[in-house]
Amino acid sequence: MRNMKKILASLLAVMLLVSALGISVLADTGNEFGIEKYAALGDSIGAGVNNDGERGAVPRIPTGEKNEDGTDQMVEVFGTSQAGYVQQLAKMLGLSGSGRVDTIRPDDQFRSWAYAGLRTVDILTIIDPSFEMEPDLYSTWFLGGTQYEKYQETIIQDLSQADLITLVAGANDFLTDPMVMTFIEQAAQSESEAETLALQEAEEALEEGEPAPSVLQQVTDSLEQINALNKFMNIFLPKMTAGYQRMLQTYPRIIARLRELNPNAQIVLQGIPNPVRNLSLTNNGIISIGRAIDGFVTPGNLDIMASAARYGCEYTDILTVECDSSIHPTTAGYTVIANQIVEKLKPVDPAVYKDVAKGSWYESGVKFVTEEGIMTGTGSRMFSPEASVTRGTVAQILYAAEGKPAVKQSAGLKDVKEGAWYCDAVNWCVGSKLAAGYTDGTFRPNEPVTRQQLAAMLYQYAAFSGKDTSAKANLGLYSDAGEISEYAVTAMKWAVGHRLISGTGKGLEPKGTATRAQLAVILKAFCQM
Repeated sequence: MRNMKKILASLLAVMLLVSALGISVLADTGNEFGIEKYAALGDSIGAGVNNDGERGAVPRIPTGEKNEDGTDQMVEVFGTSQAGYVQQLAKMLGLSGSGRVDTIRPDDQFRSWAYAGLRTVDILTIIDPSFEMEPDLYSTWFLGGTQYEKYQETIIQDLSQADLITLVAGANDFLTDPMVMTFIEQAAQSESEAETLALQEAEEALEEGEPAPSVLQQVTDSLEQINALNKFMNIFLPKMTAGYQRMLQTYPRIIARLRELNPNAQIVLQGIPNPVRNLSLTNNGIISIGRAIDGFVTPGNLDIMASAARYGCEYTDILTVECDSSIHPTTAGYTVIANQIVEKLKPVDPAVYKDVAKGSWYESGVKFVTEEGIMTGTGSRMFSPEASVTRGTVAQILYAAEGKPAVKQSAGLKDVKEGAWYCDAVNWCVGSKLAAGYTDGTFRPNEPVTRQQLAAMLYQYAAFSGKDTSAKANLGLYSDAGEISEYAVTAMKWAVGHRLISGTGKGLEPKGTATRAQLAVILKAFCQM
């Protein structure tokens, strides 16, 4: 080739003819990380709960039933509020979609499967049908409302296809679950009407969606006033410890399952917060609970970091994020979390495609033609290695490689119309004797190029550009050598001699169509001659 740099620069211009050439640039994802699909898992923090009004409200939809006062009954659904970090992160990445199950569209680029109150064991139940959990009161109460079985197949599919997965979970294991179970157990044991009433009101507040830390503060205040706080703490604290121990066992299984579903996704894990830290300086129950949770948070987050390292994930700490009175992040706090996640994302390598397996026979060829700007992907980080290449595409590549010289006259081919993307390229190639039309006066630019046609065009271009064309392989070693058309015999001997074309296991397959993978490998070898 006369000037390799010149050729590669020229080929960059060719890539602008995306749809026409069938060699398209990576889809514009709006971000440098190649993230086109994002799936979020999590609890109330994942759902974006806070006190910013509707922006921070848990997503709800009508059940179709009416309340006693005539208003619509509402049920919480999977999703994230506008205030949440999931929504904010999706916007930062330029992804479309509402992120809520009630407004899912097929072309949504991100979906949130977060739900207030979920424990790690609930999330594992949702994403792994083989996991069998012993039903308990908490799972019936919280998980039953998610209708997760209705969406389980969609959730698993989203996680399998996502380029990015985020997860925040754990606090409900050692706070909300133990709290609910303590309310029920203590109320059953209580002989005091005031104690029973305080516990029942707390349980109802949780059912109505009031944040667990706020409910915890209210109930401990009430129980302390009637000297029932010690009884609550004696039941609650052991349940907290048991919930924490279960979380340590379940969390790694979630990450292992995510990696099983999606080995290539970028996964970012958010650490566990202390939901009651600094909630009260005077409430003895809250102070004791906060200290207990502090004892869980540090080692728990170290375990999450270990899982992140083991399964190739990233970790972000959210302990110091600004929170509101419900002990959920403020909108500004959620912005901090979104920014932390962005900082952990890795820019996509344009030469790495989802459908090009490591170690495949064409991997190095694809990497070469991508890095040199000769070929690009077909969108969504796909290369489509098995897709065919057209005759017009090869003509355009050779024409661009030569710097798109002026075309002096038409080749008179019936199907090469003036103004078509391949018009000048085909006329130049035919006029320069690099390619020829069919006997019926057509070129058939949109027809897949055969392996022998590709060899002939490259052979003629090699001679045109002054490269060595003396190599001659013995084609008699291939069982189908007799199928090579007369016009292509010399070119096939040359191409095989230079290892531009080799057997496929079925022979040379001279009349088989050339795939994008084959073209990538051939172009790499041709450029390195």
